[in-house]
Amino acid sequence: MSPSWSHDGLNVVYGSAPQSTAGRPDGADNDVYMVPYNDRNGGVAKKMTNIDTADNEYYPSFSPDDKWITFNRSANADGCYSVASAEVYVAKADGTGTATRLAANDPPACANRPSPGVTNSWPRWAPAKPAPQTVNGLTYYWVVFSSKRYDGATPQLYMAPVVIDATGNVQEYKAVYLWNQPPAEKNHTPAWDVFAIPPTPPR
Repeated sequence: MSPSWSHDGLNVVYGSAPQSTAGRPDGADNDVYMVPYNDRNGGVAKKMTNIDTADNEYYPSFSPDDKWITFNRSANADGCYSVASAEVYVAKADGTGTATRLAANDPPACANRPSPGVTNSWPRWAPAKPAPQTVNGLTYYWVVFSSKRYDGATPQLYMAPVVIDATGNVQEYKAVYLWNQPPAEKNHTPAWDVFAIPPTPPR
């Protein structure tokens, strides 16, 4: 469940769960898989071994150039939905290397709310047309996600850069609070993309 298409239309990445609740992953032993679209013929679904651990991995999403996947990881005993132990990671979409926990998970020390413990969840990439920008060997991406770090209970949206150096190493940074969101509202499940909205059909 929670599928995400690659931007080239060739693959789908998704979470595989032994059980679900209201159409979302639940329980323990959730993992991320990738399956080829193959012109509607599908193919062999492969577990993303560079993402897989004994914990839960879910809510995957492709970067705008399809080279990276961001996803959630939470403690197996906690389940998946809006759990305090959820954190945001990134990993190579080709299955190599190991996943990187983002420094964006960590609130400022003055907040006295360490992560895991603040429900960092639902990560999504910023669009990049025609591709993410590369300057002096560094490629720049942005990720937006939801977190309860603001008051410990209300999910709000945060944004963070993810920078990849020429050797493929991830440089991560702290997150920025999106100041223009109403602080009393529960803002989660962000969407950050270029959406083609069809015109209203004639009546």
